[in-house]
Amino acid sequence: MMYESAASSKGLALALFAVVTLAMAHDNLKIVTKGNNDFTMKVFNEISKKHPGNLIYSPISVHTILSLLQQGAEGQTAKVMSDVLQIPELKTLSADGFQSLMSYLNGIQNVTLEIANKVYVKNDVTLKPSFSQIATNSFYSEAQALDFSQSEAAAKAINDWVSLKTHDKIKDLISPDSLNDLTRMVLVNAIYFKGDWANQFDKKFTTKDKFYTSKDNFVEVDMMHKTDNYKYGNNKQLDAKIIQLPYKNEDVNMVVILPNKIDGIDELQQKLTNYDLSKLTEGLYNTDVILSLPKFKIESTIDLNDPLKMVGLESLFLHPNLTGLLEGNENLKVSDVIQKAFIEVNEEGAEAAAATVILVIGTTSVGNHPELPRFYADHPFLYYINVKINDTANSVTFFGRFSGFIKP
Repeated sequence: MMYESAASSKGLALALFAVVTLAMAHDNLKIVTKGNNDFTMKVFNEISKKHPGNLIYSPISVHTILSLLQQGAEGQTAKVMSDVLQIPELKTLSADGFQSLMSYLNGIQNVTLEIANKVYVKNDVTLKPSFSQIATNSFYSEAQALDFSQSEAAAKAINDWVSLKTHDKIKDLISPDSLNDLTRMVLVNAIYFKGDWANQFDKKFTTKDKFYTSKDNFVEVDMMHKTDNYKYGNNKQLDAKIIQLPYKNEDVNMVVILPNKIDGIDELQQKLTNYDLSKLTEGLYNTDVILSLPKFKIESTIDLNDPLKMVGLESLFLHPNLTGLLEGNENLKVSDVIQKAFIEVNEEGAEAAAATVILVIGTTSVGNHPELPRFYADHPFLYYINVKINDTANSVTFFGRFSGFIKP
């Protein structure tokens, strides 16, 4: 009897331990996804200052690779990165959150969503075991040694990996001119998405329509039309209409935010700067909507150095403490953070890809239904691809702005 009681107690202890472990993992995932969502608009607004037209970027790609770099940061640099990225300063907690997030994203059904990291290190230096372990186990990052002084070959190796991981959508991410004998590490994140709409547009209803780039100017676009049931709402605080277009996996959707004013895009962006994107769709309701949305294809190449400095990461490019990355006592700093991104939206669905690279160097120095709400996207709007992780966590994988096509 005593034996049975002891066995039962042991079983109870193990069960309680499992519950606590799962709860902690859930909390860390929620923190990481909220950090990504809050980071999204702050960086986007800085990027858009130098990219005023059509734009696509992947906030999760930037956030993930910077968070991997933060695993090798120490002291004040680690604290600053934790504050800006809004992830735990205790590295094991943020690592657990990203491990859960990457595992979930790579396992989503009925759409293709793939995210991967890679660490390239100079062939005569060694990663610190603690960083190497977290990079491998939590960020699923392989490590590869390269001779960066052979810049053509090194750039080709990196670009070939990015092209493979993004299904040939992102090419020539890094230039050989960016690599030299001072380069110690290159950290890369690649993300790829392809999904079909749950309710596809019929190509025969796509027409040439006006798209107003301002109150007085317009261009012609291929406008898709569909009347169907969507989650929809008119947000008075943002002065904008919002619609959620689900993919075949309805936990994955595109959210389109259309300012009510033709020239309201800049004001909308500013209002969204401190807005919790995870709550943006909470007030939407299911209703039939007359939807008109342009087809579009956008490619962006973004130098992230200045945007990241403006959101608080200037020290990374000056004299950071990155002593947790490599064996030895060499001073390190970030020289460049670059992202290339692509998106195409059409009648079938959407395809998007992005890759972000961090270079670390050593320093020597239509229908007729008037009673239905209408979502007519005929002027600049914002959009993002959102993934529902669970009831409390959402992840913004791609975020962009459509401003119309410029006439040749």
